[in-house]
Amino acid sequence: MDVNFGEHLKMNRLLEGKTALITGANRGIGLAIAISFATHGANVIVAIRKEAPGIAEHIAREANVSHSMIRVLSLDLEKIESIKDLTSILISEGKRIDILVNNAGYATGSRVQLTSKDEIERSLQINFIGPMLLTQRLLRFLGSSTSSEQAASIINISTSAVNFPGLGMAVYSASKSAMEQGSKVLAKETSLSNIRVNVIAPGPVETEMLDLMDSESKKNLIESTWMKRSAKSHEIASVALFLASDLSSYVTGQTIHVNGGMG
Repeated sequence: MDVNFGEHLKMNRLLEGKTALITGANRGIGLAIAISFATHGANVIVAIRKEAPGIAEHIAREANVSHSMIRVLSLDLEKIESIKDLTSILISEGKRIDILVNNAGYATGSRVQLTSKDEIERSLQINFIGPMLLTQRLLRFLGSSTSSEQAASIINISTSAVNFPGLGMAVYSASKSAMEQGSKVLAKETSLSNIRVNVIAPGPVETEMLDLMDSESKKNLIESTWMKRSAKSHEIASVALFLASDLSSYVTGQTIHVNGGMG
């Protein structure tokens, strides 16, 4: 047995000393990931579009850490200048980023013939183009390591709707599919730089996004899972913690479905 494996299992703070940038971390899955990462010792940068007063204090309180470990920056993935501004701040400070979580997303649910050009473009911008541009600008500033067991980690949040799309989800599924395929190629391109890239594809999760669905569609979606329930945000965050930590040091280019069984 690998002697280092036992040491990994003993670790209570899997991300001690690392810095994570998480987009869309003011609610839902992103917030749960931020709390989980902070709990495990990471310095967390929360990148959000709308102001969320008290969000840093909330994360620090839930994670039982000092407020100074949490930082909030503005990011609007629809605006290239906003992406440039955020990355310029980090670059100018010489900020090392060990973990990047592209969580912010935009869900639209309408039949193809009823979906406007603006909705199509917005979905692609927020779910694929924006995250890819953010990743592109941060790539050479991600924490480098000579050891593949301490690689920087990029985690992109997709959806099980890519593989199990419902009616009205053509645009949303397509934009997330672009992210999944782009992540696979990026993982191959960055593998020799010790940067891992993986995707989490959640099924139904108890978030505001799920609550926006009509009751019948929501019921059918939950019933389509083998476990017949929706996930809690922390159940997705636990998988993100695994992918962010050195426990997943040999995992890259993968899409992990966290959907209670579907198909």
